[in-house]
Amino acid sequence: MITRRYFGTDRPVLIFRSRCRPCRRLSRIARILSFGTVAVVADASAEAQRFWSDRPEVRNQLTLINGSRVTAGIAVFAHIPIATLRCLLQLHRH
Repeated sequence: MITRRYFGTDRPVLIFRSRCRPCRRLSRIARILSFGTVAVVADASAEAQRFWSDRPEVRNQLTLINGSRVTAGIAVFAHIPIATLRCLLQLHRH
């Protein structure tokens, strides 16, 4: 799983550009809409830089990593509810 390899978690991870005001706002909205199940990571973090060095096609875009699935750009918001539901179902099973 990509999230475990790069970020040490099984939770979905959202990478955002910290110097971009709309990106910061969108990341806050994503965190709220996901009920906190999505981990939010700034682009300046070592983990985000390592991920983007392996995936240059999504560099500097809002990026959602959910298990082995990577979504970038505005499509992230279509996948937040799916990622949230999967995460909540996993928590419920355990």
